[in-house]
Amino acid sequence: KHTDPQPRQARHDYKLDPRAETIAKTTANLTSARSRNLRAIILTGSMARNEATWVQSGAALRVRGDAEFILVFHDKLPSDLEIGRLELDIQCNLVAEGIECKICLSPVLPSYLVRLKPHIFGFELISCGRVIWGDAAVLSLVPPFSSDDIPREDAFYILSNRVVELLEALAAGDCYYAQAKLYLDLATSYLLFAGEYAPGYGARAERVGVRTHHLACTVGAGLPDRVSAATEFKLRGRPM
Repeated sequence: KHTDPQPRQARHDYKLDPRAETIAKTTANLTSARSRNLRAIILTGSMARNEATWVQSGAALRVRGDAEFILVFHDKLPSDLEIGRLELDIQCNLVAEGIECKICLSPVLPSYLVRLKPHIFGFELISCGRVIWGDAAVLSLVPPFSSDDIPREDAFYILSNRVVELLEALAAGDCYYAQAKLYLDLATSYLLFAGEYAPGYGARAERVGVRTHHLACTVGAGLPDRVSAATEFKLRGRPM
């Protein structure tokens, strides 16, 4: 059974993608200039892991999905209206730089990190989150936990969310990306129950591939191939 020790700070043995770097710098510059009591800005999610999906759309680069940032404030939080305006302004500035990307800003107090309980989002935050502005050690506020501490029902929650997203995408007539995300998180769910969970699509695809025989005897032989194809699409834009 695999156990990942909880890192006191995010581990980074690779550089941020230059396109993601542009998004991070634009977000950091606008956010820090407008925000009082700001302690740190953390980039998290697939973009922090260099696993965002990029699509050429005319002269612009478009991000499938979004760029997620945690804004840690010392005390008072900005209003939802202020955050909404800031997200829109960052997106407009990025368009001027040739990038179309939805920006998601989540303002929190340090107590959010101190009280963070084991779950998939939290583990990926402490494993792969990048402090792009401010207190570089802010993630050390999170209490220690390993991937084995993540409740198994979290796997059910993430799959439920992906199914809802797929249904919404079907209604909108564009389900390809949502289908890929569902396959990717089938791997997430399986590995969490198998005690082999790892942060990142690429790492999870590798672990699913290693367990091909076991999967063939349990959930079916086709899952490793589907996960591999979905990972290639997510990371490199190759058709599934």
